[in-house]
Amino acid sequence: MTSETRELRSLRKHLRDLTKMVRLVVKAIDAEMDLPPDSERGKRMARLTNALELANDQARHFGLGEKL
Repeated sequence: MTSETRELRSLRKHLRDLTKMVRLVVKAIDAEMDLPPDSERGKRMARLTNALELANDQARHFGLGEKL
C-alpha cells in the first residue's frame, strides 16, 4: 500500500467521523427543540456545539493536517 493510499484512507476516515458527528448533533438539536424550553437548554446546546467543534477540529488537524 502506498503512502498516498494510506493518506486517502485517513482522509476518508476523518471525513466519515465528522459527517457522523454532524448527523448526531443535528438529530440531538432537533430533539432538544421538540422539548419545552427551560433554563438548562442553553447549556445543553452549548455542549452539543462544543462536541461538533471538537469533531471539526479533529478532522481539520488529523485529516487535513492543519495547525490549530
